[in-house]
Amino acid sequence: MADSVSTSVCVYGRTLAQYEQIFGFQATDWQGDRILDCSGGPASFVSEANALGIAAIGVDPAYDPDLEVVRQRIEADIDTVVQLFPIISAQLGDAAPDPALVEGSARQAAAGFLADFEANRDRYIQAALPVLPFDDRQFDRVLCGNFLFIYASDDGFNYPFHYQSVLELYRVCDREVRISPTRGSGGGSHAYVAQLLSDLTAAGIPAELKAVRDPVYGETQMLLLTRPAA
Repeated sequence: MADSVSTSVCVYGRTLAQYEQIFGFQATDWQGDRILDCSGGPASFVSEANALGIAAIGVDPAYDPDLEVVRQRIEADIDTVVQLFPIISAQLGDAAPDPALVEGSARQAAAGFLADFEANRDRYIQAALPVLPFDDRQFDRVLCGNFLFIYASDDGFNYPFHYQSVLELYRVCDREVRISPTRGSGGGSHAYVAQLLSDLTAAGIPAELKAVRDPVYGETQMLLLTRPAA
């Protein structure tokens, strides 16, 4: 996320079922919680979560007031991901998923998102990290998926941006922040992760890595930040 929608960032969505894998949770355990999906893009999570009694909202610079602008961007970026999938598959080897399933789930998520974006626009806020328009500890849990670390090679998303963004996500959470995946282009943890863990510890913020499974990237890790009990 940046102050404008970077063309280097694909607005690519996931379903609630995929979120459960990526972030390591069961949605039924979060009923009644306030959840922020930051850099939510065209994920159907907000729509599906609200249907289950979870007070979820999404934030992303791609949430243009014009529905058609959003729709066209989603279609273009799904096509881009499909074109890039041979490269992703080569990196993952035998662990690579079926490209048709990946595309199908992305289009399923986008359809759910677009219907909800049109019907419940108040659930979707156009804003960008590292500054969010929310109060301190406004949300029980904050999710940030498929953005931080993935785009770290872009000069606009350097380490200071990552650290400031993580602090901002923590500011608006009351209980925890989950950031996933944390992988670098080589498949292991991104180079920023170790520095982040060190800096967060120095700032008095409990942070640790948890094993999760991404439907696209396979086995990976999630960065979990928690607030100490009062």
